[in-house]
Amino acid sequence: MAEAIAPVKATRPKVLLVDDVEANLIAFEAQLSKLDCELIRARSGNEALRALLKHSFAVMLLDVQMPEMDGYEVARYARENPQTRDVPIIFVTAMHQTEANALKGYGAGPVDFLFKPTNPEVLLSKVSIFLDLHASRQKLADAHETHQSTLAELEAFNYSVSHDLRAQLR
Repeated sequence: MAEAIAPVKATRPKVLLVDDVEANLIAFEAQLSKLDCELIRARSGNEALRALLKHSFAVMLLDVQMPEMDGYEVARYARENPQTRDVPIIFVTAMHQTEANALKGYGAGPVDFLFKPTNPEVLLSKVSIFLDLHASRQKLADAHETHQSTLAELEAFNYSVSHDLRAQLR
């Protein structure tokens, strides 16, 4: 009799929202509420780094101008840690849009910049892309794990058959 396989409960992808201003976090949540994802808030750079170590995120929306640790520093720390270096970062800032600010920002490792106030359609589009990418990576990782498991089973079967055949020949 075949063993029943329990269905794997898919977890919703997570988006990290980092801003020290409560109103901005509420605005992000309202703009992203249409997406099938879990929104996790962080109100400081340190809180964001702790969340990055605790969860796997599809993308992080990171305010640049925060007290104590600004977004550039958070991004640098995230990029230095092997566990968090691949989380895509979108800087969201109220800073004046200049080439110098953009170059400084891109040097910290984000994939994009958005300027406040954010356009809801643009924000939704950009976050959706990273949610889709995250889902594709997860499917690929799951398929790879399944193939590795199947390969291990075939190798065990091959060893068993080979052993039995050698025993018959002896």
